[in-house]
Amino acid sequence: MLPPRILTLSITNGCNLRCAHCWPDSGAEGISSPVPAETARRIAAEFADLGGETVILTGGEPLTHPDWRPLLDFRRRSAGLREVILQTNATLIDSDIAQALADSDPANLLIQVSLDGASPATHDRLRGSGAFRRAMAGIENLCAVGMGPRMRIAFTEMRHNFHEIPDLLAMLDGLGVGRLIAGTVIKDGRAAESEQLRLPTPDQYRDLLARYEQDETFRERYDRMGTLSAIEWYKQGDDADTVCGCIETPYIDAAGRLFPCGLFQDPASGIPDAHHRPLSEIVARGLRRWSGLRETSRRRVTEIAECRDCANGNRCGGGCMGRAFSAYGAIMAPEDRCHLRRAVYADGRRKQSPTNPRLQVKPG
Repeated sequence: MLPPRILTLSITNGCNLRCAHCWPDSGAEGISSPVPAETARRIAAEFADLGGETVILTGGEPLTHPDWRPLLDFRRRSAGLREVILQTNATLIDSDIAQALADSDPANLLIQVSLDGASPATHDRLRGSGAFRRAMAGIENLCAVGMGPRMRIAFTEMRHNFHEIPDLLAMLDGLGVGRLIAGTVIKDGRAAESEQLRLPTPDQYRDLLARYEQDETFRERYDRMGTLSAIEWYKQGDDADTVCGCIETPYIDAAGRLFPCGLFQDPASGIPDAHHRPLSEIVARGLRRWSGLRETSRRRVTEIAECRDCANGNRCGGGCMGRAFSAYGAIMAPEDRCHLRRAVYADGRRKQSPTNPRLQVKPG
């Protein structure tokens, strides 16, 4: 079994926003006490001692934690930790906070900012009026202190905002932001309550692939700074490793429960008391409980009816079982993006050519 490499640590479920697609239902009301700073620091240090490479600080909004500044000092106290990632909505980042972040060992601190569009109309639809303006001010403050290359923007793909990806990529490139990553909305948490928050359509994915093929400027910019599922699937070969790696990316929620990943928060799989017990003990218990997950991931492609009859099983391996659990409550359900994967793989097969250097898809 592979050891954990990246730990996502929720330090609070408090937040200054109330986003329509939030999984942990964070907000300003009904929140528990923030994780004590020393507890979070101890967990991060012990994770480094276990060979962990990266700690991701998340929430809620981590910058609402009263002791967020000392929490960023993991690298100095944990020599084995390669990187700390701070996930934030950026709306609280004024010039003073930006400078404090830049002073917090910037070579090993990465700021991940949630931005769900290139305009207020798309972003504020999810995060509330004025959120786009405040987030952009925070991003610009970070760029002003030299943190642009150490920043990545996390975009949530939805039907209403997907068309803005090229404009968003161009805007971020102009600001000097290092990277754009994306994840597709999952109908879980608050998103499960809304009929308006829907996955992109196959046609939207196909349009993005056509843009990648036909627009040289977009393609160069994407290859330099983008990671989007549609294009990465498009370029993927038959020999990709499709076994779910969730055990390598565990998650500790604000209540101190350890899960195999942030998507797979099955109460039966959670290990309690991570805030009060040695992390080595908690992780060891987790690895014993989760020992069959990788084998379960391998079986998805042969045991799920929709996957068994699909010609693309060697590429997606049945998809992400964490997404399947979040969307449908069962790890042996098809992934909720199955129809999007099929559209991308079919498009790639039609366009594959031995003279096309942008496609790495093999005949199959």
